[in-house]
Amino acid sequence: MFNTANEKRETIIEIQAKSNKIIRLLGDDFTFEEFERRMFGREAPKYDHTDVYATYEEKIAVLKKENRISTAMMYQRSMESLMTLRQRLKFHHITVEFLKKYERHMLRRKCSFSTIGIQQRHLRAIVNIARFRGIVKEIDYPFGRSIHNKYQIPTAKTSKRPLEEFELIRNHKLPAHRRRSLGARHMVVQLLLQWDEYGGYI
Repeated sequence: MFNTANEKRETIIEIQAKSNKIIRLLGDDFTFEEFERRMFGREAPKYDHTDVYATYEEKIAVLKKENRISTAMMYQRSMESLMTLRQRLKFHHITVEFLKKYERHMLRRKCSFSTIGIQQRHLRAIVNIARFRGIVKEIDYPFGRSIHNKYQIPTAKTSKRPLEEFELIRNHKLPAHRRRSLGARHMVVQLLLQWDEYGGYI
């Protein structure tokens, strides 16, 4: 097989280098099955149900087949957002702490709470698929109420200012020039006040 000792030594070095590279690439996601597949070129299983991104791809394919393209694109964006945090992701990685880390990651990327909520709800739908299949156990399910030590998906933070201004207008506590300067956004409020004056209900 080897003509010289040097050839044998070079082959061993190449094998070691390849195996070390694969181990580095897999990192925390190392498994002997995946190592052997990459090392010896074995065919990967068609669909790993423990893989988050594979489940995303399955869901996206189903949505496209049903011609629900816009929904498929939303799942695609959700998956791509997750990939900016972690390239390889299994369901056992998705814990309360991971979800909090993902939220902080998106905040650093200047995402709004509304966007974060949308992305997390799509991720929750993917986790629910694994939950239904028995891959994610009930005790490990990370979503829920924060008072129950679960991850609570954030909602968009709304401003109280329009409501406060509405109350001031209603109680005639704003001067006329201020009421006029509120702009088109509060024209609806003025109409509601007129409705109220003529016997309607707000």
